[in-house]
Amino acid sequence: IDANPNPLRTALFDSSFGSNGMLLSSFGENELAYSAAVQADGKILVAGGSENSFRLYRMSADGAADNSFGAGGIAQLVGVKLSRVVLLCILVGCAGFLAGRGGFRGKVSSDTTVDGNARPVDQRDDRRTRGDARGQSNASAIEDRASISVAAKAVLTSGLDSVRIERWIEFLEKNMPQNAEAIAEFLEAEKREGRPYPVGTSLFWQAWAKVDAKGALSYLREHGENGQTEMSNLMKAWAYHDPAEAAKAFSGLDDSPLVMPALLGLSEGLVGSDPAAAVDFVARLSDRFQNIAALRIAECVVRESTIDEAQVWFNALSAKPAFFQAEAVVPLLGSMARRSEAGAVKEFVTQRLDESWTANPAVQAFAASMIAYNGGSPWEYVSKVMEKYPAPTNPLALASEVAGKDPEAALDWVNMNPDHHATEAILAATARIYLQRGKSEEAAALLDRIKDPALRDMAEAKQVVEKR
Repeated sequence: IDANPNPLRTALFDSSFGSNGMLLSSFGENELAYSAAVQADGKILVAGGSENSFRLYRMSADGAADNSFGAGGIAQLVGVKLSRVVLLCILVGCAGFLAGRGGFRGKVSSDTTVDGNARPVDQRDDRRTRGDARGQSNASAIEDRASISVAAKAVLTSGLDSVRIERWIEFLEKNMPQNAEAIAEFLEAEKREGRPYPVGTSLFWQAWAKVDAKGALSYLREHGENGQTEMSNLMKAWAYHDPAEAAKAFSGLDDSPLVMPALLGLSEGLVGSDPAAAVDFVARLSDRFQNIAALRIAECVVRESTIDEAQVWFNALSAKPAFFQAEAVVPLLGSMARRSEAGAVKEFVTQRLDESWTANPAVQAFAASMIAYNGGSPWEYVSKVMEKYPAPTNPLALASEVAGKDPEAALDWVNMNPDHHATEAILAATARIYLQRGKSEEAAALLDRIKDPALRDMAEAKQVVEKR
């Protein structure tokens, strides 16, 4: 008989830990703990924080704070920008390295400072733990020496089985490829298993980029008929290491079917290397590529930044060609709509109506939709846009597009603003929507409220044209 059964086997709380198996500890306001790890000496590390902070909490095996670590067992790491990172795993056994989702890595010394030069991998490559950002089971406590392969097996969700994960890791870390033959042989082995381009390939191509980027590019151009992801990963890693050579190599891909994934990877890698240089790179591209690259770069910058940082970066684009801000504002507003307080998007776009990018009709419609998503009414913004940027050939275009998403909200606004200069145009646009949807009675009631015969004719004439 086991006189001291393992609490995990009996499903009972371990009374030797904390208070009846539970420990309540506060990191700080709005901060959460995401990961835990057990050191070889039995001490427990917990990592967490918020968007702009990162903390480590160390305790003894019984849950008591380790006062030799940080202040009262809690250390706020200096020099670590957590941003939107969700920590998935602490690799305690790997010389103090931390690995996290979103590109974060660091090394912690015994006095809790961060070694800024400690980079087992580069900031932009994918040798890091993975997981679903929405998942709540993100932590993996690793006892003894936590090898990267063990950590990968614990948290990877790429669909690779554990044996294949170990083979990838071993190949990348112990047998770094030195020539194209080694790469080709390894890929052939993957093909024989029926998965020539698994998710883990990102590790592989980024490793090859470090060793022989030109050789990797040649191989993909010859054998990569379906290698869009591989080309993107290769160019991303190459641009991070050697942006000038990567950009030069891209210029020779005009006739390649892989030119678009190459552009996307290159743009992302340039952001990791030098965001300002990435913007200048776009300005030198042909018209065919400019908008795509600008959007990709903006997506990467916004994803890796706080909202305030992203806005500062966006404002600096005012000195660049107008198309760049018109592309960059899309991911920025999308991020603001999700992450900022209600009304933030409305304030941002309304205050910038004098900037050239706001004249873009597609941006106007998108901004209105993001205002609504952010919890505000888009109609004040729409009315100001219609006044500042009248569209003689189709004056109801913007109002119709916005009203089409929520005609009832449009009517709420006009009912509260019966004397506004834009009220009749919004009524006409909403009537047009009702006519298009076969709601003739509702449309007729709105048309009766419109005094301007020209606006009334526009709402009805549009329906006639579409029926023809």
